Amino acid sequence: MKLYGDESVKMAQKIIFFIIINFIILNVHSQVPFYYSIKKVEGLVYSKDHLPIHVKVVSRRKLNIQGCNDPELDTLLRTLQLTRTGRKYLEHLITSSSKITIEIEPKVGIIYYSGKYYLMAGLTGPSENQSDSLIQESSNLKVKNRRKNTNWVFQENTITIFSESINYSLDSNYSIKKENVVLFDHKKNEHIAHFNLDTIKIEPVQHPEMLYQNKRELYYFCFIHEIFHTTPKNIALQIEKNNPESDAYKIEKKLFKKRKKINKLKLKK
Repeated sequence: MKLYGDESVKMAQKIIFFIIINFIILNVHSQVPFYYSIKKVEGLVYSKDHLPIHVKVVSRRKLNIQGCNDPELDTLLRTLQLTRTGRKYLEHLITSSSKITIEIEPKVGIIYYSGKYYLMAGLTGPSENQSDSLIQESSNLKVKNRRKNTNWVFQENTITIFSESINYSLDSNYSIKKENVVLFDHKKNEHIAHFNLDTIKIEPVQHPEMLYQNKRELYYFCFIHEIFHTTPKNIALQIEKNNPESDAYKIEKKLFKKRKKINKLKLKK
């Protein structure tokens, strides 16, 4: 009887284990895994013409974009849906308390920094005609340390992507014309309207391993980099350390590991 009892216990344990395993398998297949759970958020961004663009997340790879008359801007927004990180920054972009304007300039961006000129793919911050006042942030990308009152964003922000910068970086014979250049003074935080192009010598690209190879990479990596500059965390760095670029480059460098995947995936409309 003792032997029979031991076998009964073992058999009961096997049955229970079998039931638990099957329950887990069925539960996984019947529910969407956390990676694919999507927050169906919606909100506004603004075009260069100051027109509101309504963006709604429909699914993991689909967006509903209304009011956007620029196909390049439409593509720019949809590139963020390619990865989980991109979707996180898209959520911030459309739900932020900051009024964010997005511009795609078919020009070469050049920044004047510490006496030298560097190629610039993107630029972020309140423009000359926008308010640089700080307001409380409402999106989910807040600073974790709530004891410090650092959950602030600029009231207005402009993200500019310079689409011709990639052509200059990839083509050694690319000829720059003055009317095709945007020159920005980092220290004064303003555009330089009058300059002599013959006196400008652009320094070699600082991170050649992160050089964008096509417009898809420019739109994805550079756009996320610039959106990061609008977050409370990065604005806190600007105020406290005046060194917001290091964290932005860390995020972008990490994203470059998915370079092949990002180029392979198709945009869905």
